[in-house]
Amino acid sequence: MKVFIRVVLLFLVGSGAQAQTYIDISSASYRDAYEARSIFVEESLTDSDSVSLSLYEDPVYESVYAGYTRKINDLYLTFAVGEANIDGAKSFGVNPSLWYKDDVWEAYAEYEYLKDDADAWYYRTYLHADVIQDFVFAGVYSERGVGTGPLVGLKFEKSDIGIKLFGVKLRKEEYGIGHMVSVALWLEF
Repeated sequence: MKVFIRVVLLFLVGSGAQAQTYIDISSASYRDAYEARSIFVEESLTDSDSVSLSLYEDPVYESVYAGYTRKINDLYLTFAVGEANIDGAKSFGVNPSLWYKDDVWEAYAEYEYLKDDADAWYYRTYLHADVIQDFVFAGVYSERGVGTGPLVGLKFEKSDIGIKLFGVKLRKEEYGIGHMVSVALWLEF
């Protein structure tokens, strides 16, 4: 993770003064199974184009992806390439994703294809809507290797900083995980 943080800092130092920078730092706990951490940094090039760096780490897997994002109204389409390390074995990866967010709804879907992995595809997706505007949200979450289930969360946003906390009760679980809790902090400058 130390190398990841250095890469993020190098990415930020190279930022232009006029660019908009978005950073999302998150941590997820998958019951007693494991914990995961990620850092996502996005640098705007124009109102509709940006580049990003995504770093992820859990006990058996870590990845680094660089991506290009195209914004179309409230929809963000990203295509990223990078490298993943699974139990010491490195693999080239492709990571397309889409994110939609308006005043009430938020949807996210990411897929990862690893060239040298027998399982090859990974996915994570969620859809939720505000139950109490800008505070409480509810929806559904699904992740390969983890399961699918309802999610409920809280979010606090003020100007260019926010925090989001949500929990998922996995109904169709895959490895006896049962539930997952995630917290994310984001900021823009």
